[in-house]
Amino acid sequence: MLNVHAATARPPSPRILCRPNRLHSVVGDADEDTTDSVVATLELINTELSSRLSRQDQSLSRIEAKAVVVLGFAATAAQFLATRDPFRTSWSTLLGLVAFLAYTCAFAFGVWTLRVAKFSDLEVKELRQIAEIGQADALRQLIWARMTMFDDNKKKADLKARAWWWSSALLTAGLLSSVICIMQTS
Repeated sequence: MLNVHAATARPPSPRILCRPNRLHSVVGDADEDTTDSVVATLELINTELSSRLSRQDQSLSRIEAKAVVVLGFAATAAQFLATRDPFRTSWSTLLGLVAFLAYTCAFAFGVWTLRVAKFSDLEVKELRQIAEIGQADALRQLIWARMTMFDDNKKKADLKARAWWWSSALLTAGLLSSVICIMQTS
C-alpha cells in the first residue's frame, strides 16, 4: 500500500524522483519555468511507466492465450493417443506412458499459467491520498507506485512465462513420444 506521508522511508532516488519535501531544495528559489520543467519531466516519466504497465498487461494476456492453446492441444493429443492402443508392445507401452506423462505435466503447467494471480495496482484509497498533495509531489508518488507495481508484476509475469515454456516443451516431448509410439504399433 502506498503511503504518501512515508516518502522519507524510501531508499535514495534520483533527482527527479526525490521525496516530496525536497522539491524546493532541488528547485531552490527558481522561477516558474524551472518548476514547470520538473513537472513536465515527471509527467513524461509517469506516462512512460503507465504505458509500460499496459504493455506488461498485454503480454500477460498473450501468454494466457497461448496457454489455452497448449491445454487444448495436450488434451486432444492424449485422447488421440488413447484411441490408438499404445500398449501393444513393451516399447510402445513405455513411449505411450512417457507421452501421457508429458501431456499431463503440460496440462498442469498450462493450468498453473492460467491461475488467477493478484497483480499490483493502485488502490482507490491511495489515489485519494495522492489527490490531496501538490502536482509535482503527486507525480512523484505515482511514479514510485508504478515502478513498484511494475517490478512486482514482472516477477509474477516471468513465472507465468516460464510455466508456459515448460508446458510447451512438455507438449512437444509428448507429441514426439506419441508419434514414435504410434509408429511402433502400426
